[in-house]
Amino acid sequence: MNCTSITAMTQQLLPIMKQRSGKSAIINLSSFAGQSPLPYITLYSATKAMNTFFSEALSLENPNVDILSVRPMFVESPLSRAKKGFNIPDRR
Repeated sequence: MNCTSITAMTQQLLPIMKQRSGKSAIINLSSFAGQSPLPYITLYSATKAMNTFFSEALSLENPNVDILSVRPMFVESPLSRAKKGFNIPDRR
């Protein structure tokens, strides 16, 4: 899901954005977990690395479209089991 949806949406929207006279932007949601391999969340980490590098490569190929990759760190959520603290915001 993390890889297929980002490539499919980009395939559909990028040609339209390249034809526009004004600026366009694609904002992809990645994760800090994609910065380096992380044991025990291997597949998640690998797909987020793909999102990051996909966004960076597309940005170089398409200078007239802003392509950004947002890479938040951990947040408090039922999935992460992380607890809110100084460096972990809540999901609100």
